[in-house]
Amino acid sequence: MLSFENRIKKKKDFDTIFEKGDIIRSKDFVVNFLEKEEAETRFGIVVSKKVSNKATERNRIKRILRNHLRVILPRIKERFDIVVIARESLIKKGSKEMAGSLEEILLKGNLFK
Repeated sequence: MLSFENRIKKKKDFDTIFEKGDIIRSKDFVVNFLEKEEAETRFGIVVSKKVSNKATERNRIKRILRNHLRVILPRIKERFDIVVIARESLIKKGSKEMAGSLEEILLKGNLFK
């Protein structure tokens, strides 16, 4: 589980990242990120009802993404706020495929050390 100090919780923080941050798109994800002053990197995960109407499926995707972000956190650059938005194509994927796709898009955005 991703620790609470590494999570974005406030709507104001999400809105700031969406307005001022950079954006990367792939088939499975949209990633918004913004460099900030504080040292720790924080993540926000968004899985809308467009992805699935079933809360269990949306929560499964969030749980898998949080777990993988916890594992790769030491390799990610510090001082970033990153919002990961899931797309509909993730419903058909397993956890390993999701993790690979997530790492791919983070590499594309040059967010690894």
